[in-house]
Amino acid sequence: MTEELESWVRALAAAGLFTGAVLTLGAGGRTGKVLRLVCALLLLAVLLSPLGRLNYGAYAEELSRQRLLGVDLSAKGEAGSLRLLGSIIQKRTEAYILDQAASLGIRAAEARVTLAAGEEVPYPWSAEIWLDEGAAGQQALGEVLEGQLGIPPRRQIWHVDNRDEN
Repeated sequence: MTEELESWVRALAAAGLFTGAVLTLGAGGRTGKVLRLVCALLLLAVLLSPLGRLNYGAYAEELSRQRLLGVDLSAKGEAGSLRLLGSIIQKRTEAYILDQAASLGIRAAEARVTLAAGEEVPYPWSAEIWLDEGAAGQQALGEVLEGQLGIPPRRQIWHVDNRDEN
């Protein structure tokens, strides 16, 4: 590629020197006008000569390949963004559940949220909550899950945390 560019620049310089010498030595009047036109056409031909050697089929193929690569990279970036968004939504929802439990006076040890799979924008699908003590307050927190997060009772899983007793 650089050899072709170097060759083209040399040809352009040689054509410029040649036409400059011809125009300097050339006659005036009508012959001079024709000579200037011929020199201009020679310079233009040398200037545009790389276009004649261009492989348009390979160029079109490479352009198509680059477009497909761009589409593929865009799809990968979008998928990565959705995964990151899902992770943020999941962590914030879990923290929100624990905050709501605390505001209701319920001691909850842990909350795990599962997001709806295959959706364009991830949203909470189910919740699994570990309470530190019995089922006291479970109904009030369950209503918060249903009313504010859209997680119905059938997708709420409750546990009494007895991991410390082992």
